[in-house]
Amino acid sequence: MDNFTLKTKGNIEYYVCEGIPVTHAFSTRLGGVSSLSHTKSMNLAYGRGDSDETVNKNFSIFFGALGLKTENLIYMNQIHSCDVREITDGESGCAGSLDGMVTKSKNAVLCVKIADCSPIILCDKESGVIGACHAGWWGACGGIAKATVEKMVALGAKKENIRAAIGPCIHSCCYEIQEDFYLEVKKMTGDICDSFFTKREGKMFADIVKMNTYYLNLAGLKPENVYASEECTACSPYRFFSHRATKGKRGTMAAIITLG
Repeated sequence: MDNFTLKTKGNIEYYVCEGIPVTHAFSTRLGGVSSLSHTKSMNLAYGRGDSDETVNKNFSIFFGALGLKTENLIYMNQIHSCDVREITDGESGCAGSLDGMVTKSKNAVLCVKIADCSPIILCDKESGVIGACHAGWWGACGGIAKATVEKMVALGAKKENIRAAIGPCIHSCCYEIQEDFYLEVKKMTGDICDSFFTKREGKMFADIVKMNTYYLNLAGLKPENVYASEECTACSPYRFFSHRATKGKRGTMAAIITLG
């Protein structure tokens, strides 16, 4: 179910999901100060060609539009794993090499960086627990979404109250794959595998939104509490960074969520 709205503030464009009842956003590539052709204009990742000063300025602009403080930013060295850990009060900066975070901290701003993979943010407002994870195809099939839900439950969240939003990512319209990819997914997921793929004109395409939705539902979330953006990052290079569309020469977007 889609429930996403495009917001603008000055030159900034970002998406919010109306089903998530705490402060959050999914950035686009618009509204920042990056000037390189492949990172223009709101690149939110270090090491893509921009200076650290430029990336920090982009975060200040993005967070400022949402009324947030950059000193509360917590991001990951994302490694396509199913590792999830709790973020405690007072943490900031890099949380380590992992792909999922959960917290009860009122100040922490959890951040997932993306440029085709699925960003997933989760919230149980009643229990005061949030989560965020990075789910490319390997993380999706490995169950990073389910692992994040389980970690939230361990912190006191209730499955029936958790809402999840899968942000803009590459969709099956553009995610063409080869047979070895399919066989690897089948090895990881078993009989459910074929529901994650479609065939058109003799080609095979993967659907990571379906993969993540399946594991969120398997984790115990109500289907009506799982929202998925219909925006494909590879279809709209003027609005999104896409690793596949630009053959890896690109900037990076961010999805953020906070209880604050």
